[in-house]
Amino acid sequence: AIVAACREYPRVCDSLVELFVNRAEKNRKDAAERAAKLKREITPLLAEIGLFRHFPIELLNKLACNVSIAVHPQNTKIFEMGDYADSMVIITLGQVEMRTKHGDVVGTFGVGSSFGEAAVLGLLTVRPATLQATCSTQTAEINCDLMEAMIKDGDFKMEARALEFLRNERRTQANLGLPMSLLNLQTTPSDWSIKMVAVCATRLVVPPRAIWTPLPADGPDGPVFSVLA
Repeated sequence: AIVAACREYPRVCDSLVELFVNRAEKNRKDAAERAAKLKREITPLLAEIGLFRHFPIELLNKLACNVSIAVHPQNTKIFEMGDYADSMVIITLGQVEMRTKHGDVVGTFGVGSSFGEAAVLGLLTVRPATLQATCSTQTAEINCDLMEAMIKDGDFKMEARALEFLRNERRTQANLGLPMSLLNLQTTPSDWSIKMVAVCATRLVVPPRAIWTPLPADGPDGPVFSVLA
């Protein structure tokens, strides 16, 4: 039917073909511009996140080009405690507050802060706290399954092994309740709050004679407390 219509109305057919070609070209240019913008704005933020710090630029660019961008008005909840967690959320513009289930503010975070590392590692499937925008805020969201597929399909074997090593390390920390179980808090490693801290804690190994430099208190993820284990 389409072929017959084109034969009967060739001018109309030519116009539609031209329209289709022009639209396809515009879509291609728009996609290229979006990819370039995401690489320019999101890749540097990813490179500063501990989980991705040693990823090659090729993989960082792939992740950046596949984020979901969202804008959240002031006082909007980006996610709530108990929500299903299948992504990492990165603050690209604005500011957010992390709140407990009772609404108490735990901390305030700005551009470059990220939430959901444990979800990316497959260690948590729910949000442990509520995140609320204190002003108009833009976020970039990386889906966990999509990220894992890109790492596998892109043949990034070293990065896949590094993630698996980190995943197992965090599981061990959670089982032992480290680092909080080292403190005199009269708790046990089975305590849910102790496990939550363990899952999110970063283990640092300082070689002999090396100088350990504490992380700054004004970093994108807020103040950091260290425990000598």
